[in-house]
Amino acid sequence: MKICKVCHAVCPEKHWYYDEKLYEAYHDAKGVESIECEGCHRIKMKDFHGTVYIAGKVLKEKKDELLRLIKNEEKMDLPTHTLSRIYDIIDEKDRVVVHTLNQRLAFNIGMQLKKTFRGKLHILREGERKMGVMRHSSSKEDVVVNWVQTEVKEKKVPGGKTATIKAAAKKASAMGASKKATTKKK
Repeated sequence: MKICKVCHAVCPEKHWYYDEKLYEAYHDAKGVESIECEGCHRIKMKDFHGTVYIAGKVLKEKKDELLRLIKNEEKMDLPTHTLSRIYDIIDEKDRVVVHTLNQRLAFNIGMQLKKTFRGKLHILREGERKMGVMRHSSSKEDVVVNWVQTEVKEKKVPGGKTATIKAAAKKASAMGASKKATTKKK
């Protein structure tokens, strides 16, 4: 059995996970190896494999909620995946940059941002940025997630209700398509 002396993760067989009761039971026991887990080692070596770039008006309007969402994604994934950690969060002038230890957390943060705040999500592997040449080892690839909140303009519709331009356009195109389908059947 191995235990991490830094973050208190335990590794009874091959997989690291967090169990504070198990750590307390074994941290002083004989025959238990007290080492640094891979996640703590990556933090020490400044080795991260996921980057999330966040931009848009949400940074001005709901920055606290955005940061809570990011940290919540880490909390949800961390108990079973010790590499799902945030290395750092850099607050720049017009964007926020989040570095994660693994690709999984970067994907999850990007997907949650898209689901919660809507916007455009673009996921890019590190090899794709280098003139289309992919690296040979997929476990060493870095993932870059770009998320931008798109601005949605509101428009008044009959009846005094407010709808987005995109919703109105989508509805109009759907109605046009159904009219074409009925005219073809005749």
